[in-house]
Amino acid sequence: MKNRIIYIGFLLITLGLSSCFLDESGELAEEAQISAASIEVPADQVFILGLTENLSMNFELAGLSKAEEIASVDVMKSFNGEIGTSSETLFKTVSTIPDSISFTLDELLANTGYEQDQLNGGDRWTLTYKVMLADGRTLTAGSSDVVFSCLSDIPEVTYTGVAEGFDAVLEKSGIQIANLGEGNYSISDISAGLLGALIEDPTYEGGGSFTDVCNTLTVNTYNPPGLVEVTQSAALGPGSYDPSTGVFILNWTIVGTDVKVTFTPEN
Repeated sequence: MKNRIIYIGFLLITLGLSSCFLDESGELAEEAQISAASIEVPADQVFILGLTENLSMNFELAGLSKAEEIASVDVMKSFNGEIGTSSETLFKTVSTIPDSISFTLDELLANTGYEQDQLNGGDRWTLTYKVMLADGRTLTAGSSDVVFSCLSDIPEVTYTGVAEGFDAVLEKSGIQIANLGEGNYSISDISAGLLGALIEDPTYEGGGSFTDVCNTLTVNTYNPPGLVEVTQSAALGPGSYDPSTGVFILNWTIVGTDVKVTFTPEN
C-alpha cells in the first residue's frame, strides 16, 4: 500500500512537471514567434545626381512574420559625408506591411544641415528600420545605405599628358581614354611616357584605368606590362576632373615615388 501511494505521488509530480514544461514551451514558442516578426531589410541604393529623381524602397514581411504582428516601421535617417555627419532623425513611417516609400534628394538632405552643393561622391545616408510590434515592443530590423554619386562623362577624345615625377617633367600627345561605363575608364598610357622613359623605351604604352565619382578620380591598382605595381597615390590624394575645361589629373605611385599627370584635350 505504501509503495502504491509513493507511486501515485510520483505520478502526480511527473504530470505536474510535464504540464509546466508544456506551458513553458508553449509560452516560449509564442514568444519566439512574436520576436521573429520583422521585415526584410531593403538593399543599399545609389542616388546619382543628374539621373535619379527619386528612389523607392519596398518593405516586405520577413520569414513567418504576419502583418498583424507589426504595428509600424519607423525609418530613421543619419548622414555621414566628407563635409561632416548628422545625428539620427525620423525620416519616414510605414504603417502597413507590405508597403513602399519613395524620397527625393531634398528629403534626404532635410534636417542634416547640409546643402546639395556640399555633397561629395561616396557620401551616404544610413537608414535604420525600427519595427514597432503589436505588443508594444520595438526591434531594430537592420539598416541600409543610400550612397551619393554623379553621372560621369569624361569625353573620349585624344589628350596630351604632362607627367611630373622622378625629378622629371615629360609630355606626350595622342593619349586615348575609353568610357567603360559606371564611372570606369581605361587609358592608353597613364604615365604620359614616364614609364617608357624609366625603362628607356619611348614606344612603351603603360595602359591603366581609373574611376570617376563626382569628378574625383582614383587610379585602379594594376601591373603595367613587365613592371611593378602602380597604385593610387596616398600622399597626393585622388585626382580630379574639371568639366569646364575638360582637363583631368591622375595621381599615382610606383616603387614609392609619387607621380602627377595632367591630361588636356587636344584640339
